[in-house]
Amino acid sequence: MGGVLRDRRLDFWRGLCLVDMVLVHLVHEGIQFGPLAPLIIDYTRFAAGGFVFVAGVSVGIVAGVGSGRPLRPATMFWKRALYLLGVHYALTALVIVAETARGWRAPIAAPVELLRDIVLWRVAPPYIDVLPLYVVMLGVTPLLLGMLQRGLWPLLVAASGVAFVHGRHAPTAWSPLASAQFPFLLWQAFFVAGLLFSVIVPHLDAQPRRWRVAFAIAWPAFALLTVLAHGPAAAAFAKVPLTGAELARYLAVTLAMVTAAAVFWQRIRSWASVGVVAALGRRSLAVYGGHVFAQMATVALATPLWWLGAAQALAVVPMLGSLFLLARALDAWDAVERPALALRRILRAWGAPPAGAAIAAVLLFGLASGPTRDLDAVPGEAAVDRIADADLGEPALDLIDVRAGQDADPGAPAGDPASSAEELPAPETMEDEAPIQSGFGAPRYA
Repeated sequence: MGGVLRDRRLDFWRGLCLVDMVLVHLVHEGIQFGPLAPLIIDYTRFAAGGFVFVAGVSVGIVAGVGSGRPLRPATMFWKRALYLLGVHYALTALVIVAETARGWRAPIAAPVELLRDIVLWRVAPPYIDVLPLYVVMLGVTPLLLGMLQRGLWPLLVAASGVAFVHGRHAPTAWSPLASAQFPFLLWQAFFVAGLLFSVIVPHLDAQPRRWRVAFAIAWPAFALLTVLAHGPAAAAFAKVPLTGAELARYLAVTLAMVTAAAVFWQRIRSWASVGVVAALGRRSLAVYGGHVFAQMATVALATPLWWLGAAQALAVVPMLGSLFLLARALDAWDAVERPALALRRILRAWGAPPAGAAIAAVLLFGLASGPTRDLDAVPGEAAVDRIADADLGEPALDLIDVRAGQDADPGAPAGDPASSAEELPAPETMEDEAPIQSGFGAPRYA
C-alpha cells in the first residue's frame, strides 16, 4: 500500500488532554463550575504531563522502536524541531500582540529588542513558554531512539533519573529563560517515560488481557497518589518546579486514562463523542493555537454573565464546538489540491524558523507603530500585574502525528467504517496531514 495506518487511540488520548486543558483554563480564568471546579483543578488534571507522555509514545510508535524495521531517519525529527521552532516564534508574537491590544501588556517600545529576546528564548508569554521543551526533545530524539533500539533502556532510564535529580537541585540548569517554568531536566522525564511505554504498547495489544492488568494497576496507583496529594503528603506534590511525587501523580493519572480507553476501546470507538475528541487530537496543533484566542473570546463573553453562577460552565460547549469546527475545516482543506507545495515543504523544515521570526517581526513592528490602549484606562487591578502574577503554561501538546504499522482500531471488525483507520502517507512524505502537534498551555498550579 505504500502507507501506514493511523492509530486513532492516540488521537483520542491527545484529544482528552485537550479537553482537560480547556476545562482547567476556563476554571482558572474565573468561569464558574460550581462543585466541579475542585474536581477539575485538583483531582483529574493531567494535561501537562499527559501531553508530554503521549508525545513520547507517539514518537516511539512513529519511529518503529521494537517493530523490527529500521528507525526513521534522524532528519525527520530535526525537521519537525525546526518547524516547531518557527511555530514558537510566530505564536509568541501573536500572543504578545493580543495581550498588548487587550491592555495586558505595556505598549511595545523596543520591537527590535523584543524580537531578539523571542528568537533567543529569553521571553515567552503564558501558554507559549512550554514550546522550547519540545524543540529540544525532538532534537535529542534520534539519540534516545538509538539507545532503545540497541536495548540500552536501563541506561536511558538511569540517565533520565540522574537528569531529574540534578534538575531538582538546579531547576534552571540547561533551560532558557523562556522555559523557566518547564525546566528541561525535569520535564524530560515524561517524554522518556512515553518512549519506554511505546515499546510496551505492541505487547499489550497482543493480548487484551494485558491491558486489563495494566488498568488494574494504574487506577489504584492513581487513587493512592491522589489521596496522598491532598492528605498528609501534600507538601511533596508541587508542579513548579516539578517534584518526584508530582511526576508520579501525573504518570498515574495519565496511565489510568490511557488504560481505561484501551480496555473499553471496542465498545466506545464508534461513539460520536469519541470521534469529536479524536478529531481534536488529530489537529492538536491548530486546536491548541486556536484555543488561546477562543478562550479569550469565551471569557470576554461569559464574564459579564457572572450572575449565571455554575451555569457559566456551559461556555465550554461553544468553545469546544468552535475548536472542533476548526479541526474539521482543516480536514476538509487537506482533501483538496493545495498550491505552492514546494514552498510548504520548505516551511516544514529549515525555512520555518526564519519564516516564524519574520512573522513575529511584522507583528511587533506593526503594533509598535500603531495605536495601543492606555493601561491606566483599564479598570480595576492593572492587567500587567495580572499577567505577572498568573501561574500559567500547561504543556498540553504532542510532537508528531502517530502512524502505526498496525490497525488503527485494535479489535475493530474488518470493514467496519466507523472504526477503520485512514490510510496516510509515510511520515517522510507527510504534509499538513501530519504537522508537529504543538500549542499553548494551561495554568500551572504549584
